Amino acid sequence: MKKEYDQAIEKFKKSIEMDNQNVAAYYNLGNAYLLIDRKRDAIEAFEQTLKLDPDNIEWKLMVAGIYYDQKDYENTLKHTSDTLKKDPNSIEAMMMQVQCYEALQQYEDALKKAKKIELLKPDYEDIIDKVKQLQDMVKKETETGK
Repeated sequence: MKKEYDQAIEKFKKSIEMDNQNVAAYYNLGNAYLLIDRKRDAIEAFEQTLKLDPDNIEWKLMVAGIYYDQKDYENTLKHTSDTLKKDPNSIEAMMMQVQCYEALQQYEDALKKAKKIELLKPDYEDIIDKVKQLQDMVKKETETGK
């Protein structure tokens, strides 16, 4: 199976050599890299798609998710913030930010973002639980003077 992906990668690279503005080739190259778990290479390919099509929210979120998986929270927050500039009500982008802030132990920031999600989608059970959990974390930090 890996051999087929390697062949596909070579074909996408050749397509890019022939037309370095070929968004589809960069996107497909990124997906092929993801399928063989070459996430850094996938990010490079997807970042190129975003240079060529900077308004594509779906791709921004995909790249943010890959960065998040790599524990690169700074780039995750950058891409989710860019997404929220284009779509201020993107629950997916906000939820990813909540997770980043939580991983960075920035519980107040996580709580603020979670509360915004709760306002936008009050029937979202996962966020109701997350808000309670984050409120407890903030309270605990306040009590311990952290």
